[in-house]
Amino acid sequence: MSRISRRSNQLLKRFPWFYVAILISVAGCDSKPEQSLSTNPLDPENPSTGGDPFGLEVRRSGTTVNVDWEDVSFPGLIGYTVYRKSDRDSSFMFQITLLDGETRWTDEDPPFWTETIYRVTALVGDSIETDPTGRGADTLTLKPFFQIGTGASSLEARNVSLFLRGEDADSIKISPDSLFAGAEWEPFVDTREWVLSDGGGTKSLYALFMRDEGEISDTLTESGTPLDPVGMIEIAGGDSIVARAWLTVDLTGSATASVILSEDTTFGDEGDTVLTFDPTSDLTHTLFWQFDSNTLDYQSLYAQFINDFGVDTFFVDTIRPDSLIDVSISFPDTLFDDCTIPLTVNGVATTMSLTEAGSDETGLREPYRQNTFWTINDKTPGRHVLEVRLGNDFLTTGPVVLRDSVWVEFTRELQIIITDPEPESTVPLVRTGDTLDILGSIISSSCMPFPERVDVEVVGIASGTVAGGSGWLFQVPFDTVETSMVLTIIATTTDMADSTATDTIEVTVSPVDPEAG
Repeated sequence: MSRISRRSNQLLKRFPWFYVAILISVAGCDSKPEQSLSTNPLDPENPSTGGDPFGLEVRRSGTTVNVDWEDVSFPGLIGYTVYRKSDRDSSFMFQITLLDGETRWTDEDPPFWTETIYRVTALVGDSIETDPTGRGADTLTLKPFFQIGTGASSLEARNVSLFLRGEDADSIKISPDSLFAGAEWEPFVDTREWVLSDGGGTKSLYALFMRDEGEISDTLTESGTPLDPVGMIEIAGGDSIVARAWLTVDLTGSATASVILSEDTTFGDEGDTVLTFDPTSDLTHTLFWQFDSNTLDYQSLYAQFINDFGVDTFFVDTIRPDSLIDVSISFPDTLFDDCTIPLTVNGVATTMSLTEAGSDETGLREPYRQNTFWTINDKTPGRHVLEVRLGNDFLTTGPVVLRDSVWVEFTRELQIIITDPEPESTVPLVRTGDTLDILGSIISSSCMPFPERVDVEVVGIASGTVAGGSGWLFQVPFDTVETSMVLTIIATTTDMADSTATDTIEVTVSPVDPEAG
C-alpha cells in the first residue's frame, strides 16, 4: 500500500468526507511527482518537516510536566492537539486541544516511573490534523516523587501530610534516618500522615520506592525547617498608663501552637494561663487579665510563644497604674447664661462626681468621662466653684479632688404674663352662668425649670391656684351679670430659687344685650 493510501485510510477513519475529497483529487491527476514539492510545513510529505515543525520540549516541574512547542505560521491554522503515550499504553492518548497561539500545556497528572512520549499535532480548518503517530515527539521518564506538605521549605507544624507519586510502586519505606534504621516496607499509598520530631533544626525524611518485587528506586529526600514562633502582646490597646486593673490583652502572632501568660519570666507557675492555638493559622486572640490593684508600681505581663516543635520566644508589655497626680479640669473661655456648662476632665480615672464647692456629697457616683457637663444647682448669678472627684482601681487613699470656677450671668429673669383676655381687646360680653377664661404664660429664669403653680386672683370675685408650666389657664364663673364691670386680675408665681413674678391687668366685661339674643 502506498504512503498516500495509508494516509487516506487514517483520514477515512477520522474524517470520512475528507477521504472522498482526496480520492477525487487523485483521480484527476495524470501522474505523481517523484518528490513532494509541498511548502506546507504541516504536510507529512514535506521533506523538511515531515509535518511536525514544532520543536517540542518537555520538562519536569515538581509533580507536573511542562510541554512546550513553537508556534507555526500557516494559513487556516486553528490550534494544536497534545497526545501522550507511556510504556503501558498501546497508542497515543488524546490529552487536550488548544487554540492557535497557545504553545504550552502543563500535564498535571503525568505517569511516574515510566517512559512517557509527548506529541503535538496541528489542526487546519475543521477537519485536517497532522499525523499523531509520526515524528516530532519528546520523551521524559519521571522518577518516583514525594513531598512534605505543600513542598515549602518552612514548617509550621509537626503533623504533616506526605504526598507520594510512584505509579506502579508496590511498597514504600519512609524514615527520618538516611540509613532507614528500624524502618519497614509498607504498602504504597498516594498520601499518608507523618509526625516530625520535636526540637529545632532542619527536619529531613527519606523514602525508597519498590516495584516488581525487588526493583528499588534511589533514595529520595525532602527537608524543611520549623518556623520560629512569632508573637506580640498588647495590654489595654497599647495604653501605657491605665486606670483599671481588669484589662484587655491582645495576642497576635504566627507559627504558634501555645502561649503561656505570666506576670514574671518563670512560665508555668500557678496562676499562669496556658492557651493553645492552631500553628498553621495566624494568631489573633483577645482576653482579659486582672492586675494587682493594691499597688501603683509598674506591672508587666509576659507571653511565651511556643511553636509545635517546642521552640519558644517571649514578648512583654508593661503598664503603669495612674496615681491621678497629673489631673486637671477646664471650661471653655466664655461666660455662661445657662445652668448646664460643658467642661473637660483630664485624668486616667474610672469613676467621678461633679458637685459645687461646699456640698456635703463625697461619693463617686458616675463613670469617668473626659468630656462632660456640670449642672449648677445654686441658681444665684455670679462665680460658681466646681468640685470634681476622681478615682480609679489603683487609688486606695480616697478620691482626688479638683476645683475650678466659672462666672455665670443669669440674663433672663422669671416672668409671668396674662395673655387673654387683653385690656386692648374687644370688651368681653358675658351672661349669667358663663365662664370667663383667663390664660397666661411663664418665661422661666436662666437654667431654672418652670414653676409648678400659679396663684390667680380676680379681685372681689374669685381666686385660686392652677398648675404652672409654659402656659396656664384660670376660669371665672359668673352667677349674675347685670351691668358692665371692671375686673382686676392678678397672677403670681415663684420658682425654685424663690424668684417671684407678678402680672396685673384690668378688663371690662359687659352683659350680653338681651335684644341680641
